[in-house]
Amino acid sequence: MYAIFRFVSSFVLIGIVASALYIAILYAPADPPAVSSLRPPVAVEVSIVHLHDRTDYGVVDAFYPQFPSLPASVNTAISSVIRTAANEHLQHAQEYWRARIATASPTDNISSTPADPNQFQFYADWVPEYISPDLISITLRYGGFSGGAHGYEDIFTLTYDVRRGRMVSLSDLFPNDPAYLTFLSRFAREQLLPRLMTAYGLSDSTSDVQRQSITDAVVPSLERGTEPESDNFSYFAIRRNGIVWYFPRYQVAAYAAGEQHIFLPRPITSL
Repeated sequence: MYAIFRFVSSFVLIGIVASALYIAILYAPADPPAVSSLRPPVAVEVSIVHLHDRTDYGVVDAFYPQFPSLPASVNTAISSVIRTAANEHLQHAQEYWRARIATASPTDNISSTPADPNQFQFYADWVPEYISPDLISITLRYGGFSGGAHGYEDIFTLTYDVRRGRMVSLSDLFPNDPAYLTFLSRFAREQLLPRLMTAYGLSDSTSDVQRQSITDAVVPSLERGTEPESDNFSYFAIRRNGIVWYFPRYQVAAYAAGEQHIFLPRPITSL
């Protein structure tokens, strides 16, 4: 469950299915902590777009939300991320397959197109982190496999202040703290270090030599990915009981460690 392309002349859109839904949302993934019900659920109109396409080189099967009550620019920001990414995915898959053909030996017997385009599938889905008439905060995850050693997954987050009619920026979350990036850097390292050390194999039985080896593998990437720079904390979403920041694969650890996150408990009324 957990997870932008423009029309171009060479791209044929097979189908878009949009169904209007009314969603009363009090939702968050189980990890980080689920939200608490501080207010009654409120119905907000959400139109779910199903983007589907199939070419000789890949398949697109993606879902993303649109909010009829919000400005067109907000909905365009959401849709363009998925549409652009899907278009690039199909292009990369085609380039990858053609490169295989160009570098194949005469005995490889590679077909002109993949026998099963589904192996190069692009997906997208979204999480309604916080939805109310006053504030919209969502996370989109999209990715797939377009060739290479393994697949990929990217993140897009958007938080819109309906009352003020503008996007919420990272600095808006800390209006009275000019040193908020220093705080976030320290907080992220405190949260992520023990988690990553465990993921890399640290346990009660780990020897001092092994512990040092794990530390040497974890700390440099973690420190680089959590430097007090706004780009390192750009993927955030607001929940009813706090703020979550996401770190895509590779930002703070190796690909195998997966996506990471930190959660800062904070009443929504204080934002």
